[in-house]
Amino acid sequence: MQKRTIVSPTFLYTLAFALGFLVSATVSSALTLEEAFETALKNNPMLIEAQAGVEESRHALAEARSYFLPRLDFHENFSRTNNPPAVFSYKLGQEKFTREDFAIESLNDPDPRSNFKSRFILTQPIFNQGKEILGYKAAKVGRQVASFERLKIVQRVLYDVETAYYQVLLAKEGIEVMQSALEAARAHAELARRRYEAGSALKSDMLAASVKAAEMEQGLAKAQGDFQVALARLNAVMGVDQGREHELDVPGPVSSDEAKDLSYWLAEARKNRPEMNLTKSYVELAQLDRQGARLAFAPSLNLQGIYESNTEDMFEADGDSWTIMATLSFNLFKGFGDKARLARAGSRLRKIRAREREIKDRVELEVREAYFGLLTAQKQLEAARRSVAHAQEGQTILKNRYENGMALMVELLAADTALKEAELREAEARFGVRSAFARLKWRAGLLGAGAANQAAF
Repeated sequence: MQKRTIVSPTFLYTLAFALGFLVSATVSSALTLEEAFETALKNNPMLIEAQAGVEESRHALAEARSYFLPRLDFHENFSRTNNPPAVFSYKLGQEKFTREDFAIESLNDPDPRSNFKSRFILTQPIFNQGKEILGYKAAKVGRQVASFERLKIVQRVLYDVETAYYQVLLAKEGIEVMQSALEAARAHAELARRRYEAGSALKSDMLAASVKAAEMEQGLAKAQGDFQVALARLNAVMGVDQGREHELDVPGPVSSDEAKDLSYWLAEARKNRPEMNLTKSYVELAQLDRQGARLAFAPSLNLQGIYESNTEDMFEADGDSWTIMATLSFNLFKGFGDKARLARAGSRLRKIRAREREIKDRVELEVREAYFGLLTAQKQLEAARRSVAHAQEGQTILKNRYENGMALMVELLAADTALKEAELREAEARFGVRSAFARLKWRAGLLGAGAANQAAF
């Protein structure tokens, strides 16, 4: 009888998982933080929208510039009537008026007549209460506003990319910590089993160690799920498929030279934060609005030239004429609306100037918070590293004591837990420093400064 080999479903599942991991590792691409920045700048939908806003402002500027140029219109009108004054003017315009047309009967009861009137009207604006020049200046400021708004979004997206990048690395280290803790728990469970079988330990020690190993398995499964969520969040910020796998480079620690002092970051924020430049642009727009409200009391002056052709038959050339005129208009009364508009523009300017001061204070506060947040994160990292060293030493001591029958399993398991938690806190603190430094660069307007300025204007 031939012996059959039975493959367990667990083995097949493990094999399939391993093959899937190998395939994903093969197709995944290595991703540096700089490459993540570049990907987000190309694909993030918020940045695509912001870039469209910059392009829209360019077209608006071109439109405002066109209002200085002459305007040429063409009008075509057809009419047929027996109205005496209209027939009289049609004949004059067509240059077909004769002596017989002065007859009383022809004047009072004319035959119906058709007229095709073609007009070319050329208008050259001279001054229209400053609307052309103020509109052009406002469009230029609007282009700056759109560029600064885009830069603001660029810096926010890059900050989100960097923090999401660190969250993926932190989640990956969480998996490694949980795997190490699981291996230690299994080793201790095996140690307890051997000592129980040798009669030198209680069964409760073996059971407690087995429960701890199962607990670590659950923690590992959660850490693996957290890693997938963090990776999907990073892909979402970059604007790519959320299921894409990446191998991430681990950046080095923040050096003391990079940290600098508070005065440096405050000075950089005043120069580089888009919000600072945005408020200046908004103040400029408010000043232009008030200037426009003042010029609303001024007259308007335009030049116009008209070429006109009148014919009874559309395909014949009859009478033509031309006219040149200058038009001056001056509003005498508009229900005090212009006065109210001027007062409203003044109030708006005062409001925006107050907002400018508020934003300046808020930017400085954000920089201070980020700076001291970095200092705090660095101190927390130092404490976390000392905690890991102490936990490792404590675990080693208790393991030796337990092997020699001088400690309880519950003490050893408590040391395992303390080490796991210390290592997780150390990883969080380490990437917390990087995240705090990224936040400081963001608040100072320096995060991704080189890439952020591309296509800004």
